Amino acid sequence: MNIKKILQNKGLINQYYKNYVKRKLLVESKDFENLKIAHIKKAEHNMAFVNTIADKEEFKDWVIISLYYTLYHCFLSLVENKSFTSKNHNATLVFILKNYVEINYNDLQLFKKLQINESDAKFYLNLKYKRTQANYSTNFNFENENIENLIFEVKLILLKVKEIIEI
Repeated sequence: MNIKKILQNKGLINQYYKNYVKRKLLVESKDFENLKIAHIKKAEHNMAFVNTIADKEEFKDWVIISLYYTLYHCFLSLVENKSFTSKNHNATLVFILKNYVEINYNDLQLFKKLQINESDAKFYLNLKYKRTQANYSTNFNFENENIENLIFEVKLILLKVKEIIEI
């Protein structure tokens, strides 16, 4: 998925969105209130795991994987916050881009600083790529990665998401 191309063409976001709805990868949620809380709890659980292993050099790959899934559960919580469920990582990202990047009438009460912005979406995609590398590569060396910065950014987004869904 070419995030830059999608961000430059709002019509493309709508095309992807409609396609994911048609394929039932984005569906209306009946249990959204419980699921948005459950996804935040899972994100916090994953972050607790990151905090446990972050200083262990031999588990840097699992730090990246866990950070990605922390962020993914944050985004799933935002999807549920709009009474939808996502069944696909890219569908989740498209939903976030469609519903949280720009101010819409439902979100006017949110302060601009609490919105999921373009840089958050790019960070998600970058972390997804790093997670794929960490998950499927035979390489255990992630010394070149700025793990502390990734942890900090994911924690900030977790806090932002909790503010948006008013937890």
